[in-house]
Amino acid sequence: MRMRVLGIVVLSFVLAYCVYQDRVASFYRKALPSVLKTTNNVTWGSDAGWSNIILPIRPEACGAVVFQLTLDTVQKIQNQGIKFFSEARQGRGNSRNDKYRYAYTEWQPTPVPSEWFGDGPVTGSMSCAGFGARRMRMVEDSASRADGFFTTRSNVQLIVLPNEQIAVLTYSD
Repeated sequence: MRMRVLGIVVLSFVLAYCVYQDRVASFYRKALPSVLKTTNNVTWGSDAGWSNIILPIRPEACGAVVFQLTLDTVQKIQNQGIKFFSEARQGRGNSRNDKYRYAYTEWQPTPVPSEWFGDGPVTGSMSCAGFGARRMRMVEDSASRADGFFTTRSNVQLIVLPNEQIAVLTYSD
């Protein structure tokens, strides 16, 4: 009987964790323009920790999210280049109130500004997220080549790296 109760408790925690992870991934996807289709493979981290169960990003939080792009999206980006992003200046959002919250500047081809790394906002946000040196180096190396695209909004950097099949969203406030 104890094993059954323990199993139910463990299963409940696993289920709660999965629901939480899905909710956070869904929240972050709202920041992406709708043309960026992603898989369910999302890696994220934030300094907000478990205290943000109700709202995944606190106003003073910092962190990063790595989205796995669908193969169809990657192929379209590789075929169309910067033209793919011509209508991609607005994140999905979740209501009319989010219209300005997720508005981005015009997309540009990489390389991203070098000051984004080292002591810059991308490295800082990825560190805040708990991403390791290997992942940060991969993003920096890829974002320093001329085969990706990026945009920004206040304290947010969105980098699309089609050769890596990822989109990287970093934020800090």
